[in-house]
Amino acid sequence: MIRIPYILVKLGAVLAVLGLIGGCATQPIEQQGEVDDLPMVLESDKPAPIKFSHLKLLFPPGSDIGVQRAGYFCFKDEGALGRASIREALQEQYVKQAFNYALEGQGYKLTGSEAVMFDALDQDKAADYAIGAKLSALSLELCHKKGAGDFILGGVGRSEGQARMVIEWSIYDRLKRKVVLNVATEGFSARKLTQNEALSVLLLDAFEMAALNLSQDKSFYELIVRGILPANNQSIAGAGIVDERDRILDPQEQVRVERGDSEVKDFNDAVQRYDNAVVMIDKGARASGFMITHEGHILTSAKNVGDARQVRVIFPMNKGAGRAEVLRVDKRADIALIKLIGSAPIDAPVFRFKDRAINIGDRLYSLALGGRVKSEGLMLNKGIVSAISRNGLIVSDLELDNAERGSMIIDDHGALIGLNISASANAMQDRSISKDLSVIMPISMAFEVLNIAY
Repeated sequence: MIRIPYILVKLGAVLAVLGLIGGCATQPIEQQGEVDDLPMVLESDKPAPIKFSHLKLLFPPGSDIGVQRAGYFCFKDEGALGRASIREALQEQYVKQAFNYALEGQGYKLTGSEAVMFDALDQDKAADYAIGAKLSALSLELCHKKGAGDFILGGVGRSEGQARMVIEWSIYDRLKRKVVLNVATEGFSARKLTQNEALSVLLLDAFEMAALNLSQDKSFYELIVRGILPANNQSIAGAGIVDERDRILDPQEQVRVERGDSEVKDFNDAVQRYDNAVVMIDKGARASGFMITHEGHILTSAKNVGDARQVRVIFPMNKGAGRAEVLRVDKRADIALIKLIGSAPIDAPVFRFKDRAINIGDRLYSLALGGRVKSEGLMLNKGIVSAISRNGLIVSDLELDNAERGSMIIDDHGALIGLNISASANAMQDRSISKDLSVIMPISMAFEVLNIAY
């Protein structure tokens, strides 16, 4: 039997203890201090929906990043970590989860989040803003340790480390199609972990802290919660209605409607002219709209799109369906402009507009993909002008249901008069409008509200 000297047994025990409880010989990184008066999202707030896009590393390929050591006392230099190791540790799905956890915990509304059931199946729920991140600076120290017990028992050992990173955030407004805010925040992490997961968890913790600091940035809060751009302190929603985001206009999109003055032969000729223009807006409940340009712009009611940034559009005559992006919305006027996505030029009609004053008793027709009387592939509903409201809206006895909200309204000569909008939305502003009657917004007023040239 081989006898091991007592001194070697004692030395092995000491080394094992040091290996299990020893710390890395790293320089401490000072943590960020607390900030007073941080903005907080309240339950009564209505933050715009946001979505994390991606994380980009601002380090060239082959870069050496951070320091890693090994040994009982972290004296052994293991060399620098490479960019590839950092990229592998920051896997996209885990980075997105860390971002969502940080922002949801502060009351922000995220799309595509695990906390929102069925969100991946809800194609109409799109984010107002996409958030991109750039890792521009990283200070990292990592020590891999194995005690004597790990060598004897085959343990994987453990790691200790600290990481501080700087994340440059870019907030992209999907409606304006441009970056509207840039913010830089720091994240810090110090952890003791098993060796296999050390680098990934350390970096993800630091990233989550950077995301948390973003949620508490005042300019970010003002933009997402209140709709105020930091540069000029102007509401992106306009009209002074910030929290409700009642009015959203996209100034980048120039929209012009082609106008025609040719007479129609008869009413049936007018109906055939508009046959391809009438569409159905499908956002859970179905409603109406109609195309006004060859580029695929569609006029409809704001209630038909709600807070969605994309909606499904069903074409007439069994011609299939497509998707449209919401460009302009005025919720108070109950009117919206949407545009088909990725569509070829469309054979939209050349409209003939009403060239004389609307009078009480004039006959009106509603054209929609939902109604009571079918003619030439369209659904028609007939009524007369009952009154003209004080704010210029047309009140009619047309019996229209929700499926016909947003429908095209023409006269018996085929001239375009306007579109049907919600009576309840406008009755609040004009007491002369009854909620039981149909309300029509004149086409000239609709174009003016949505900044459409014709």
